[in-house]
Amino acid sequence: MSSSDSLLDVTILNTYNRRLVVIGSFLNWTVFALFIAVYWLIPSRFRPASIAVASLVFLLFNDFIALGIIVIQLLVCTVGARWMLANGNGARAKFWTLITLSLIPLLFFKYPNLLGITRLTESGYAFPDPSAFALPLGISYFTFKVIMYLVETARGNVGYPGLSSLIAYIAFVPTLSSGPIDRPKALIAQISNPVPLNMDRFLYGLYRIVLGVIFKFVISDTLREFENSFAVSRMAFSVKKQLIFGPYYSLLLYFDFAGYSHIAIGAAVLLGIKCMENFAAPYLRPNISGFWRGWHISLTTFLRDYIFFPIAFKWSGALGPQRAAYIATIITFVICGAWHGDGVNFLLWGFYHGIMLSVHQAFLFNTKKRPFFKRLRRVKWLAIPATAFTFLLVSYGWYPFAFNFDQLAQIFGGG
Repeated sequence: MSSSDSLLDVTILNTYNRRLVVIGSFLNWTVFALFIAVYWLIPSRFRPASIAVASLVFLLFNDFIALGIIVIQLLVCTVGARWMLANGNGARAKFWTLITLSLIPLLFFKYPNLLGITRLTESGYAFPDPSAFALPLGISYFTFKVIMYLVETARGNVGYPGLSSLIAYIAFVPTLSSGPIDRPKALIAQISNPVPLNMDRFLYGLYRIVLGVIFKFVISDTLREFENSFAVSRMAFSVKKQLIFGPYYSLLLYFDFAGYSHIAIGAAVLLGIKCMENFAAPYLRPNISGFWRGWHISLTTFLRDYIFFPIAFKWSGALGPQRAAYIATIITFVICGAWHGDGVNFLLWGFYHGIMLSVHQAFLFNTKKRPFFKRLRRVKWLAIPATAFTFLLVSYGWYPFAFNFDQLAQIFGGG
């Protein structure tokens, strides 16, 4: 399959390949099993440090570039956070300086096209070429963890937990490559005081891992075998394939991503740690708001708390609460799109969902007191067509997520 025929955008494909190598490595799983045995045998006071060391060693053997970036992020979170809090002078400027520093590696490696770095490199300037490197393992996830830590530190909600706990939080092995993106206060507290492992928790952890393996390596990988059928060159001349692709990709992406999340959550349980749930039957929701309450929950709650709420609150006075909420929703999901990849197509995908959510919220707001719609919402069987309609809305919204603009033009322009 040529590069123009690829099902996935290059950024997403590189991330997928890297995660697959890491999670499918027999050596990694063997070492992890041995680590669990040692982890529960050592004194409890050494367990946070053991997670920190294990995480750094894991990165050393799997992705030394990600390890180097995390070392830099640790400096931002330790030296930088203390500098930010010192005397309280210029706290706002210090805060945004640290946020910018924490974002630089992510911007460099993940967004070279949007930032013009690729063009500079192609023009012959002496500039490091990000495309020469694979996307560092988990860079989007641990960068968001660093941002949350800085925000919560600035708000006074989190204190310095000690170097080993901070390393364990940022580079936590089970969730490093695919999330969930746990909040600092909750995860650091559990790293410092894990729940003792008993037979019920052990079996539950194994159950989540096995379920994730089935989702990822059985269902998702079986669906991926049909990838060639949805090559750009084939879809360009087949309306049937164009229509089928959306639902197909919805299921592929769900079982792939939910599979990783199940494995990560199960592995964390074996360490006595409860991570956030990342998926809650998103395709069984009767509206787009419900879908986003069940899809990639740790990311959407991050965006809600750290982007949507501040924007909506700041603009509510000038625009009114409802209009401010609609605009904040659109901005938040455009940022969500940008988080997923380097391309205008991702911004379009985020804008699409921002508009759909705003329309749905406007509909609810304007009909909540009308008797007809009150009666309509009590008709239970309407949830079936509503769920099917929502699934289709989401499914056909995946096109700009899976294909860049050139590929979309080829698909829907007939080649």
